[in-house]
Amino acid sequence: LKHNGTIIISEQFRDFTNFIFFNIGAFHFISQKKWKQAINNADLNILKNIKITPFANMLVVK
Repeated sequence: LKHNGTIIISEQFRDFTNFIFFNIGAFHFISQKKWKQAINNADLNILKNIKITPFANMLVVK
């Protein structure tokens, strides 16, 4: 990552909507809480969390 660069992550979280659609398959998704912990542990911050489909989110991280 370049100094002051931006990371964009497109991800399906382990959440209620994905459980309804994917059933047991949703267990291979990571929860939003775990994503936040990993990003914070890397000394980064989530600037935006944008819902891009009913199932997926886009995280803008710096």
